[in-house]
Formats: sequence, structure tokens, C-alpha cells
Amino acid sequence: MVGGETKGEESAPDYIRKPKALPKGFTGYKIELFTVYNEELSLNDELFKTFGGIMIERRTEGSFTYLIGEFADKEAVNDYLNKVIKSRYADAKGVKYENGEVVKFK
Repeated sequence: MVGGETKGEESAPDYIRKPKALPKGFTGYKIELFTVYNEELSLNDELFKTFGGIMIERRTEGSFTYLIGEFADKEAVNDYLNKVIKSRYADAKGVKYENGEVVKFK
């Protein structure tokens, strides 16, 4: 096979970065890009071509929430959100986790 393709992944280019699961017990700030229902995004989705370090969290049966970044505080989240993310994902928002649970964003 040409181009280093692996059987079963012929449709996904080599440079696509796959999302990783949000670590259990994560504490910190992330940006929630969006949630999809019933089926994960294809690895060919523009999201994976645009951003690296995407994380995925299943909050309910059949929901897949896509997250990006790891920020020290709310100010850092809001800065990145406003400068980089909002122009592409207008509904994106900052989220805060404590021990793997979403808590009030403060």
C-alpha cells in the first residue's frame, strides 16, 4: 500500500489527530467546543484538521462532548476562547472540572 496507510483507515489521512478521552478525575479548565449525539465525529471532520489535543467526554449515553486546551484559570480560558475559538465555534464555552465533574465556571 502506498503512503503509509493502514488497513481500515484508508479514508483517514495520516496527519489526522484522534481525540483522547478526558482523564478520569481531571481538575482544571477546558473549552467545550460542542456536543454531538448518537455518533462520534468522523476522523475526517474539519475539527481534527484544525486543532490538535482534542479530548472527548461522554456525559450521557449517546452524547459526545469535544473539548480543547488545559488552562490554569478562567482568565486564560476566556482569552483563548475570544482570540482563537469563538470565530470558528460561536457557541463554545469555558468549563471547569473538579475531580472529573463539571462544576460552576468561576
